[in-house]
Amino acid sequence: MRARRTIAITVWGERISPVFDSARTLLIVEIDGNTIINSAHLTFDPDRPLELVQMLQRQQVALVICGAVSEQPAAILETAGIRLLPFVAGEVNHILERYCKGRSLGREFRMPGCSNNFCCHGRIRRGREISITKLPQQYGNRKRAGCTDLLPHRQSNGSEKPTQK
Repeated sequence: MRARRTIAITVWGERISPVFDSARTLLIVEIDGNTIINSAHLTFDPDRPLELVQMLQRQQVALVICGAVSEQPAAILETAGIRLLPFVAGEVNHILERYCKGRSLGREFRMPGCSNNFCCHGRIRRGREISITKLPQQYGNRKRAGCTDLLPHRQSNGSEKPTQK
């Protein structure tokens, strides 16, 4: 059985927010084994990445699942020890269900335009896709990650812990 862990997902409605850099809402999810035990929506300012890192650390978030992300916020998160699973698309419930069950987020959850060779776990730099085959040499060993229905949520200012079920 998998240990207790907390993840964050950038959300836009019921879907993964397509662009991390313009996202404003995080879904913080606490998972024990394969079960979601807590969840909450928190707001954040993507133009203040250090405050975001502090908020994620207060929430003990180990992984952020998001859509497209530019190099600077990705590097800040990874430098802070927070794993990043970028270029994910789809409905949050489906992604959480797969993640909780320990299943891979396969091709159906890749952002449009991502293929086996481009973008999926790469970065966007100056508007260009970067081949994933170049990542080990270019970026070194970065910490990238490679349930059921959600609980009721409430909006907060980022200072609250997720609610208990």
